[in-house]
Amino acid sequence: MALREAPDSLAARKAQVSQGATVAVLGSYNQYHYVQHQETAGWIKL
Repeated sequence: MALREAPDSLAARKAQVSQGATVAVLGSYNQYHYVQHQETAGWIKL
């Protein structure tokens, strides 16, 4: 899954998160969750 800078499919990709990886959900907006994975935070589409 792509970890993006903003809750938009056109936003820059910050990192790639493996399916099944553990993330902390910090918030949500529309169809996206704002998550933290290791040291990186960003948006993942549901």
